[in-house]
Amino acid sequence: MPEAEAFRALFAGVDQLAPGTPEITRRIGKLCKLDKESVVLDLGCGAGRSSLLWAEEFRSRVFAVDVDSDCVGRLQEAARKRGLEDRIHTAIEEMQTYHYQDEEVDAVLSEGSIYLMGFENAARHYRQDLRWGGHFAATHLTYVGDVRPEVRAFWDAEGGPYCTMEENLSLLRQAKYWPVHHEVLPEEAWRAYYAPIVARIPALRERFAGDAEGLGALDRFAREASLQLDGGGWKEAAYVLYVARKM
Repeated sequence: MPEAEAFRALFAGVDQLAPGTPEITRRIGKLCKLDKESVVLDLGCGAGRSSLLWAEEFRSRVFAVDVDSDCVGRLQEAARKRGLEDRIHTAIEEMQTYHYQDEEVDAVLSEGSIYLMGFENAARHYRQDLRWGGHFAATHLTYVGDVRPEVRAFWDAEGGPYCTMEENLSLLRQAKYWPVHHEVLPEEAWRAYYAPIVARIPALRERFAGDAEGLGALDRFAREASLQLDGGGWKEAAYVLYVARKM
């Protein structure tokens, strides 16, 4: 399918697949009180940008889950090169059905992937994997303040509809979590995500010249980046970090 091929080419080999920065990943580790005794699930780990940091800086034992075997393979190679094979373990599985069987974990974390199963569904599904007082933390697209109709329409069509911060915090409480922290990710988190991908688009336009579906996929991503950065959409359709404790 040309559209799918264009998206694969756009994201091939990319380490960062959602808005974020190393400092935000580090803050998640601190807020969730990770240490060398912690057992962590990283849902939708991608190539393991977050897993590697939590294993390397906090010495936590990380179980990284993703359905993309290429991304998981890259994480395994990076872990080997950094001497983290004993700290990072992987599973090629759908997060919608995965459960960690060996023991209760200290934290269930996901940077930018929780939309794949829905915020509330993920919180409820993985509650049974968490020890009492363990942390659930995720970054997730959220409507903040007065959202312009064009911004809402775009994102409702891209995996939406999405909730407000207040609605997501209420969902966490209903799922028997106690929210302990939430914050809107800064513009730099979006620029770190978009910059290397948008830079590929001119060359990919040449590759997909004459392919309407492929060019349409590239145009859609370019519109998204422009809406969020040039149009200031990142303040309205924001990425928000949520951290909550299991009650």
